[in-house]
Amino acid sequence: MKKITFPAILSLVVLILLPMTASANWASAMVNALGGKQYLNDVPTTHTNYAAISLMADEGAVTGYPDGSFKPDNAVNRAELVKMIVAYNFVGADLSVNNCFPDVKEEWFAPYVCFAKAQGLVQGYPDGTFKPGNNINRVEAIKILLPIIIPNERMPMPAAIDENVVQPSDIDGNAWYAPYLRFSVAKGLLDGQHITEIADGYNYYPAGNMTRKEVAEMVFRMMSYEFDRTAYATVMTESTCYYLLSKDLYTEDEIKAKINEMLGQVDGYTLEEFDEMSTVLKDDDVVNADIEKGMKESCPGALGGTQEEPIGDPEGAASQEGVG
Repeated sequence: MKKITFPAILSLVVLILLPMTASANWASAMVNALGGKQYLNDVPTTHTNYAAISLMADEGAVTGYPDGSFKPDNAVNRAELVKMIVAYNFVGADLSVNNCFPDVKEEWFAPYVCFAKAQGLVQGYPDGTFKPGNNINRVEAIKILLPIIIPNERMPMPAAIDENVVQPSDIDGNAWYAPYLRFSVAKGLLDGQHITEIADGYNYYPAGNMTRKEVAEMVFRMMSYEFDRTAYATVMTESTCYYLLSKDLYTEDEIKAKINEMLGQVDGYTLEEFDEMSTVLKDDDVVNADIEKGMKESCPGALGGTQEEPIGDPEGAASQEGVG
């Protein structure tokens, strides 16, 4: 009889799930939902950023220009960025307020800027203006977007980011933007079509103007990242609870079949590439906290206490923490 720790339990469940892998994640589910429809005349289905831009168009976050184009390579200005953020992430927001800056009165962007200001998402310049027509550079856009889609309390602790991911050579490690850019690079949240390779790495050009397609792609990838984390936590909570409560009642194959059935009920996900998700999220302290909290709510008593040793050698299983 031996008490099995929470990380060891997760490792055991993931080891059970890995051989069964099969299906899609949120991003691919969204692409499928678009049905190959072309929303903007310069963003065909073959465009690299088709999914990101078209999803925003489908949600009404972007409507394009009067000629039906999106102009994906154009620099995005402050007004356009705020409109895209608010329209996509704050559906149903109160857009009745205007006149919140000396240079933001009753223009098309005024309701979005004023809502963002009220929510503390944007600030003006020292002279009190907002300068809606000013272009915004890449790191400024990252700093604005990241905490909106992935709030500070949902940010995982940095886990050896610089050791595992090649960061841009033109990052100033002491700059205010460095943590935001490093995290975004490590999690694959950025469009990299503009980067150039150099002898010892590559340049990202953090001070360069952010383009409209880059904004759409970053929002899409951030949303996918956060949805994947939530889905993974849900799946691991339900499957781990089921495993702990059923391991003495059913065979391993029966448990696998039931867990697979559960996964089919999570939109856009089954077991395909679940092992890859596990590798990406295994050190995510926020996700692991979500799983532990979910288990305490869904199957109190299953976590903690004394359990029979489950499969094989628990010490061996525990030593494989990080698989799940």
